[in-house]
Amino acid sequence: MPTRGALSDDKTFTVLSSPVGERPMQSVKVPPRSIQNCQRPCIPRWYPALGNRIWFPPVSRSLPIDQHLDAIVQAVQEHGGAVVVAQPGAGKTTRVPAQLLDAIGSPVICTQPRRIAARLSAARVAEERSSELGAEVGYEVRFDRKTSAETRLRFMTEGLALRQWKRQSGRRILVLDEFHERHLDADMLLALAARERELSDDLSIVVMSATLDPEPISKFLGGV
Repeated sequence: MPTRGALSDDKTFTVLSSPVGERPMQSVKVPPRSIQNCQRPCIPRWYPALGNRIWFPPVSRSLPIDQHLDAIVQAVQEHGGAVVVAQPGAGKTTRVPAQLLDAIGSPVICTQPRRIAARLSAARVAEERSSELGAEVGYEVRFDRKTSAETRLRFMTEGLALRQWKRQSGRRILVLDEFHERHLDADMLLALAARERELSDDLSIVVMSATLDPEPISKFLGGV
């Protein structure tokens, strides 16, 4: 049965746990973000790896997802994964993979449906962590990569992650972002990851979306 936790301003988040299987997944719903500080000026940054000047807003001290990061990390540690549903702009892409890296320590692979999304997400996270792009945080897309031996958080396109899946091993966290777009590569990647998770505890899976119904994915992963 779903359990509800109180938030400020009488908002709630819902944690869904599946009774199927020994390691049920959890789903965390995050309320829509406040728009109160959205008019701040943007600051241009030059990223030679991207070949362009990117206009990023100043690093926000807090985002709506921040108050749920501990719950997401706990779900991954206790259940081997989580399904995170939050409105666009809540901070899923930039905050969740980085928090998983810091709290758990395992390498993180975060998939994106498009190459430009993988590049920009990596650049933004590196900016927030005051890290050089390609050092601790990097990206890999078709015909282009910015990584090093130090890279622990990798943003990749779904297709490239799928092609490299057999070469991945050891303890790691797979974050499937924007899963509601339901591309074939993402579906196949989820199926392969769920199969590996059934055979080993080395892999944790986090599925993130703005509009996805979390219950079917939670039950699918919780039953493996």
